[in-house]
Amino acid sequence: MATLAPAMATGPSYSGLSNVNIPEQTVTIIDSDVTVTNSDGTGFGSGYIEFNLSNSTSYDDLGIQSSGSPTTSGAISVTGSNVYVGTGSSTVQIGTINSTYDGQDGQKLRIDFITESGSVPTNNDFESGDLTGWTTDTSIATVPSTSELLAIMYQTVDGNPDPVGGYDLDNTGDTITQVASIDTNANQGTYALKLSNAGAHSTQAYGYVWGPSAVSSSFTADAGDKILFDWMATNDGDWYVAYALLIDNQNSGSTVLFADQGSTSSWQTEEVTVTQNSNDLQFKFIVGSYDASGGQAVGATMRIDNIRAMLVTDSVVTSLARSITHNYTDGSPSGTVTSGRTLTINAEDADSELSSTTTTLFVYGDAPVFNSGTTFTLSENETNQTMVFYDAQANNSDGGSDDQDITYSITGGDGQSLFDIDSDDGEVRLNSVGVNTLDYEAKTSYSLEIEADDGQAVNGTTTHTITVNVTDVISTLSIGNVNNITCDWGRDFNLNHSILATADPANGVSLNYNVSWIPDGNQGVVDSGDTEWHNQTLSNSTVQEISVLLNGTSTDSSAVNDSDIFTLNITNRDIIITSDPEPSYSVDPGTLVWINASAKGEYNETFVGNAVLTLNGNAIGDPKTVTDGNVSFNTTRSAGGTYNFAVMFYNTSYYYNTSTNRSVLTVNVPEESDSHNRVSTGPSLDPATVSSTDTSVKYVMGGTPVKFDLSGGDDPVMAISFDAKDNEGLIVSKVQVFKERPSDVPAPQGSSYSVMSIDVGASGTISTHNADNIQIRFKVSREWIEENNIDVSTIRMSRYHGEQWNDLPTHQEREEGEYIYFYAETPGFSIFEVVGDEVAETTEQVPASAPSVEELAEEPVEEETPDTPGFTAFAGIVFVSLAFLMRRK
Repeated sequence: MATLAPAMATGPSYSGLSNVNIPEQTVTIIDSDVTVTNSDGTGFGSGYIEFNLSNSTSYDDLGIQSSGSPTTSGAISVTGSNVYVGTGSSTVQIGTINSTYDGQDGQKLRIDFITESGSVPTNNDFESGDLTGWTTDTSIATVPSTSELLAIMYQTVDGNPDPVGGYDLDNTGDTITQVASIDTNANQGTYALKLSNAGAHSTQAYGYVWGPSAVSSSFTADAGDKILFDWMATNDGDWYVAYALLIDNQNSGSTVLFADQGSTSSWQTEEVTVTQNSNDLQFKFIVGSYDASGGQAVGATMRIDNIRAMLVTDSVVTSLARSITHNYTDGSPSGTVTSGRTLTINAEDADSELSSTTTTLFVYGDAPVFNSGTTFTLSENETNQTMVFYDAQANNSDGGSDDQDITYSITGGDGQSLFDIDSDDGEVRLNSVGVNTLDYEAKTSYSLEIEADDGQAVNGTTTHTITVNVTDVISTLSIGNVNNITCDWGRDFNLNHSILATADPANGVSLNYNVSWIPDGNQGVVDSGDTEWHNQTLSNSTVQEISVLLNGTSTDSSAVNDSDIFTLNITNRDIIITSDPEPSYSVDPGTLVWINASAKGEYNETFVGNAVLTLNGNAIGDPKTVTDGNVSFNTTRSAGGTYNFAVMFYNTSYYYNTSTNRSVLTVNVPEESDSHNRVSTGPSLDPATVSSTDTSVKYVMGGTPVKFDLSGGDDPVMAISFDAKDNEGLIVSKVQVFKERPSDVPAPQGSSYSVMSIDVGASGTISTHNADNIQIRFKVSREWIEENNIDVSTIRMSRYHGEQWNDLPTHQEREEGEYIYFYAETPGFSIFEVVGDEVAETTEQVPASAPSVEELAEEPVEEETPDTPGFTAFAGIVFVSLAFLMRRK
């Protein structure tokens, strides 16, 4: 609802119209601020509004911009040639585009407004000189309470104008004379409605009095119709209260048109938009008075005049004028402004009163257009001031080529001072300020605002914003002086490692080793081009050869890390013989001979370890513990001949084995058997029951791996190995292959390849109680597998123990020549048989099942006797020798 100031009847007037610049080939609203007013209040029904451009050509098009939300109140829309205004819920037609003056191809644009057809109450302008058609009430006692009325009133029931006293909405106790009449103080014509309560008295200070009221006759209106009336109010004792409502009897509702309170109001126009169709509407006007002075004397007068129905109001015509567009369809301006032409607006109101106004319209070419990118990149250490890092490319968008008639400049951006631009071709280069400023750690990007100017007076420039990305020159760490190191245990060695930063300073640099006992180095900040050292002297008493990973790192990723690997070999020391045995002896058989020797460590330390007496390079007898570098052995030889003895010192954890020089013992009598060597061996079977026998001898020392090599024999067994837990001395391993399975041993499941007795020392000498990882390696011929249709995956070794067969975990190792090689895991030694299953025709081959942990657990060792199945009594003396590999550094 708009409030307009009416005046005496004249033609339409205009305001807010300015000269306008219109871009070519662009539909543009001419003026969004223009206002059109018909000050006599009669509206524009049956009139028109016209827009005429002087010196127009076929390239000039005038039109109306149609709203995308046409039902919005006051929105202008066009369908075909019909022009509509939005009511808030729908649209109503206000006019038609003239078929001749349609604004196209240089024609002027005229919109012919519709003829107003809305109804008004009887005696709407009071020119009858009486109250015909109006119902007055001069004895009202109360006034309808609405939020609009309460919003302008004071709460005064408690006698004070404050927010909590309560509203005085009735005349209880008040003295009032209510008068409704016709008055000659009119805004239009001769007469107006007058409602007055002059000379009234409020029963309390700051109170209100009410009345009289006037209600119009019934009239009809549609949604969107606009009804206007003029009103004024004056002080006739104290402040006035002017109150107006629109009563909708058909839809059982009412709308507050206005509620106003004050001292005096001049004539003003109220515009009412009907919200829904109704054939029974009435106006109701009420006057009141407020005791603003607190003296209780009150009184006011309200006047109503010139009620009229109107659709094409000032606000509608103003909205229409603000929707007029111009489009210059040719691109001919080519960067220069088309000379100004006069745009004339003519408007005729409902009284056929005509007026006009003019403005000047210019058409100009398009602004320059950039065709170049929006970013470029350079590194923080860039120093080249001649290199073109960015080439701005723009044209005038009116047919010119890039750079033609274009002047470039850098007009803004936080990087403006760092770069220079060629004004004629837009080439951007780094300047000396930029060379000294660019630093990724300080700022990673800058902006440049590059302006292209084609010389056009209007719309001649375009600004292009460029982002300059600064890249970080990340330093690369480089580790140096990394060499393999070999050093005896317990001896000092030096680690001298360097770290270099190649570019920017690297922060939080450290040298880290993946070996816990090598201390890391913290170099902190390493400046560009600087080398920092991490020097240290270390020693370690554990013999080991390890690969050490050295990492050079920067904790905050300010540099690319580096790494290197070197070998650190902590070696055994040599044993130095300080005293050899006597070089030669000549004795009689059975003579006790002492063989003495002494040794020390490579660095004159006391040797602590073991020593063993060797005969012809093979160890004999039990080793002795050496705590002070000295050891003595004695021996006798009963057989005549020459014997080469020596003492071998060893400590496998810390020293290389070393032997003394030979001590030659000559026994002057015929050789006799020597029974002083302690050897562990198992029983031999009756030769008539075996097809082959293979043996191997090893000295078994706790904490060392032992392997008996049987690959030179004829039986399937290639080797027997285990990790010894205890010292067992000289041990003989023996494999005896049966010609046929002993009668007291049942057959295991599967096809038999070979059955055999395997012993390692005397019965029970080696088992899981004193050895780990006991394995038997064996081979099976392809010929047997093919002839018997054997599934290779089922081949296994089974052990007969505790009067039952137990399949051992068996694994295939490789295939080579005519054999396939396997190894089996066993908890002990007894009778074994290699078996396999035939290939099943309807099922997939599956690996032989491994025995459970319970099956592998060795049962208590029993002494083997001649009654053990498959064995016969055997007694004999086995002479064996234990070969030691001697290694010196």
